[in-house]
Amino acid sequence: THVELNALDEQVYKISPLWRVPILQLKDGTVITDSSAICEYLDETSTAGWRLMPHSGSPARLVALRQLSLALGCAEKSVALVYETQRRPTQYQWAEWASRLQAQIQGGLKSLEKEVPSNGKFFGGSSPNAVDIAACCTIDYTALKLPEIDLLTSPKLRALSIRCNE
Repeated sequence: THVELNALDEQVYKISPLWRVPILQLKDGTVITDSSAICEYLDETSTAGWRLMPHSGSPARLVALRQLSLALGCAEKSVALVYETQRRPTQYQWAEWASRLQAQIQGGLKSLEKEVPSNGKFFGGSSPNAVDIAACCTIDYTALKLPEIDLLTSPKLRALSIRCNE
């Protein structure tokens, strides 16, 4: 569904004074607007055996946090590059900053690519976890909004995105 940006802003502002998305609004009206906080809430309230992240204190948790920071960092830099090159008026664009953002995205994707399970599984094993979700969103957003970023150098991330989107 197409929603005008100003209309969306008004809808989001009614729920979140920071105008941030994603938004999780609980049945009691409580609003959580940060992705990490939403994931933490879902993990704390999930049924036994299903988690977005490994349990706190486990060695697997540290690995997943590092991988998640790479995926989220790439997403953050992709959004910044879109704002710099597509939203900012041309006369105010900073070419050196855009080049740096692009290099940061490519460096992060290259690092994350090395860690994608090559056996057709997910970072989370047999089912997706928070790393898979973040990596998929990052790849999909980057492919859609930043075609100048060469995703051909990330075949395992592209394949992961396909698995996550199935």
